[in-house]
Parts: sequence; C-alpha cells; structure tokens
Amino acid sequence: MSIYNKVFNLDSLFSYYGGKFYLLSDIEKIAKKAKNKVNTTVLVDTFGGSGKVAANLKPLFKETIYNDKDPLLYKTMVAVKGPQTREDVKTLLKPLKNASAKEQKGIFYDMCDVKFPEKVPVPFAGFNILYRSAVSFSGDMRTFIKDRKIRDKKIENMVNKLDTVGKTYMKNVELENKDYKDIIETYDSKNTLFYFDPPYLTGGKHYTYSFNKEDYEKFFDKLNDIKGKYILNESGTDFDTVKEYLGAPSLVKTYRNVGALNFNKGTDKEIKNTERKEGFWT
Repeated sequence: MSIYNKVFNLDSLFSYYGGKFYLLSDIEKIAKKAKNKVNTTVLVDTFGGSGKVAANLKPLFKETIYNDKDPLLYKTMVAVKGPQTREDVKTLLKPLKNASAKEQKGIFYDMCDVKFPEKVPVPFAGFNILYRSAVSFSGDMRTFIKDRKIRDKKIENMVNKLDTVGKTYMKNVELENKDYKDIIETYDSKNTLFYFDPPYLTGGKHYTYSFNKEDYEKFFDKLNDIKGKYILNESGTDFDTVKEYLGAPSLVKTYRNVGALNFNKGTDKEIKNTERKEGFWT
C-alpha cells in the first residue's frame, strides 16, 4: 500500500501558497527510487512551508528535518509540535469565530505586517500563520475572504485540526530555521535526500523570502556540490529558467488540484477543478 494512502488521513494542517499535498504520491515514488539506489536515511524538506512533505513522508526515513527560513513558519511548527503551545494557539483562535467582521479583518491585516518576525513569541507566530491561512483566499495569507460563513467555518476547522492533525503532524520531525545554504551544509551526506521546492520565480511575491534570477543561479550552483541525492520540484511557469541550468525534467505532469479550497476573489465561490503543470528534477 502506498504511504500516500496510509497517511492520507494526516490532513493538511493549513493551506499555503504553492502547497504540494496533491503531489505527494509522485514525490513518494521518486523518494523511494532515490532511497533504493543508496542507503538514504535522512530526508530534509529544505523549503518546508506548511510541512506537508516532511509530515507525510517521515515514515520512509530514520530522520526527517523540516526547515524554513521564515521565522513565522518555523515557529508555527514549533507551536504545533508542543501540547501547551497548541492549546495557546487554540485559545487565541477560538474568540475570532465570534468576533465582528471589522475585528476579523483588522487583525488579519495587522498580522500581514509583522515587522520583526524573529521576535514574535511561538504561540503568536502559530496564531498568525494559522489564522491568516484560514481566512485568506486560497491560503495566500494576503487576501481576506469576504464571505463570513466561510471564514467562521475555516476558523472552526483550524481549531479542530490542531487537536487531530496537530498531535502527529510534526511528531518525530526535527525543526530548523536556516537559509537553504546553511541547511545543506549542516545535513549533506551520501545518506541524505533533499527535497527542494524553492520560491517561484514567476508569481513568488507571496513568499516572505522570494527568489530572483540571481538567487536561482546561486541555488543551482549549490546543487552541483551536494553529496547526497535531491528532488527539485518546480512549477511549469519556471521551467524555462530551470532548463537553462539543469536540462529537461525527469518527470512532467499536469495535476488537477480538486481538493484545494480556492475562492474567486470577487465572489468567494469555490473553484473545484484547478490544473497546474509541475516538473521534477533528480
């Protein structure tokens, strides 16, 4: 049985721009091939984001590392992992379901403008990310959903997920808050598999730490020095840039992201079928 099927009940904890939950089946297959070639025991989810890859593929490896340079995302995983900090985040989330629309919107946009994320306490960082994800358009954390019923339902679901998904989501996963160059230096070995899902070059403005063309060039140079194996996943919008440095992808596939909650910005109506092309380099 596929590990994807076995852990499918390990639901996404929160929506996140560029999330890869619908790719997990193929990521698993590629990871297994890499593992079978050498004695791969360590998985490093280098640009961890919402943690979907680390959380769901950890049964394949003896050691799994989640990393993200964004302090708020890293601290969210710390908050989710700890029983007391999970309760603290729930305590902060629950009152917002009954708050006025003005209060909900005001808190949302205040949270979009955190000046010193490295100084935000762990529970408040978790509250920031999980609330913004719950009440934003397609998890972009920037666009406030207009429909009150949708917002309230998603806040309620988020609180419930912290009780169910939260207990196991980052269990047995080591958490890091480093730049990708530092995380490679720390964990690179012949027994390591790196999963790379860097910020989009096209449309990457949603990320706190975006990549430009020069960043991509430095990233590709770093890949040449890796002792272990890697899986690089890129959106079809960035294929031309990646091909310049790494050639053609080993797998290209168009995915129908049926399970995602995507809302039209003007009407908040669900878009049930969205398609996107993704490529993998190994």
